[in-house]
Amino acid sequence: MTHHAGVQLGFTLASSVELNFAKLRQDGAGYVFRYDATPSGGWRLASPIRTLLFRKAKADEVVEFQLPFEELGIEPGKSIELSLVLERAGEFLGRLPARPLLAKVPQLVKGVQIFTMDDPAGDDHGPGGYVYPTNKVFSEPGIFDLVRYAVYDADDSWQLVFDFAALPNPWNGPQGFSHPLILLFLDVTDGGLTELPEEAAAAQVSFDPGHPWDVFVRVAGWPAYGRHLWTADGQGPYLVGVASDPKRNRVLVSIPKEIVPDIRGWHYVLIASQDGYGKNYLRAIGRSAGEWAGGGCSDPMWAPQVYDYLVPEGRSQEEVLSAYDPAVGKYAVLLPVEVR
Repeated sequence: MTHHAGVQLGFTLASSVELNFAKLRQDGAGYVFRYDATPSGGWRLASPIRTLLFRKAKADEVVEFQLPFEELGIEPGKSIELSLVLERAGEFLGRLPARPLLAKVPQLVKGVQIFTMDDPAGDDHGPGGYVYPTNKVFSEPGIFDLVRYAVYDADDSWQLVFDFAALPNPWNGPQGFSHPLILLFLDVTDGGLTELPEEAAAAQVSFDPGHPWDVFVRVAGWPAYGRHLWTADGQGPYLVGVASDPKRNRVLVSIPKEIVPDIRGWHYVLIASQDGYGKNYLRAIGRSAGEWAGGGCSDPMWAPQVYDYLVPEGRSQEEVLSAYDPAVGKYAVLLPVEVR
């Protein structure tokens, strides 16, 4: 129950961060204090004096305050439920929103960078003419525009970083983003496949015979289908770590080394549109854009269903993605980038 009015908020309370308006200075400045819930149902002051200067507050028409994440025991990439309450002793005055919010602390990049490559901004048009669906939720430019891909060696895992031109979350994807569907294929050992797995067949591409894929990772804003890894020899799905840093328009993926011992090799990075109801959770791109389907695709049966693709230096994304041939039943053959 809340500290002062004793009201149930619909979730278990562990901490209460409080601003006492009666103790603000005349200019509206003050400090917030953290209280921890006790096993007996009470509250005890838990903010140490050493963090006082990091708990500043200011109240005017807008109330603002800051609190170090470590005070709440929140680790990067983890989530927290919270609610804003106005109360005084014995009286509950209100709350916002009506239901608790689920907030996620941004994941920090960690490890030693072993690879990075920029992708041209503004090329999220597939072979050259793809456009977004017409619903206003797709109106922000760059939501399918990959601008950087990087790989880090993070001790017992590999951390992959995907930076986008924009990364809004209008549908409140639990992993911090809504729109992109990231399809990552790795050639990191002998053998492999040149055709798509069943779990990604809707993308409609194939792979360079010189670099068949061994590992496939699908990433989306929903953990039910967007943190999965398969191998070309039929193993999986394994679960990988997925987090985001909305301030930097960044998606972070952590792959345990016990699943992928060495990530150096050849990588294919594709960006499609996420659709929770689409085949393989991929949003189709047709000849003409509709409210919930992309447009500009001259042959929806054979053309790649991806908006962006990390193409090797010296090659053109438009050239590679346009090289499909319906007459002989051939998908566009992708070329990978080398990660050393």
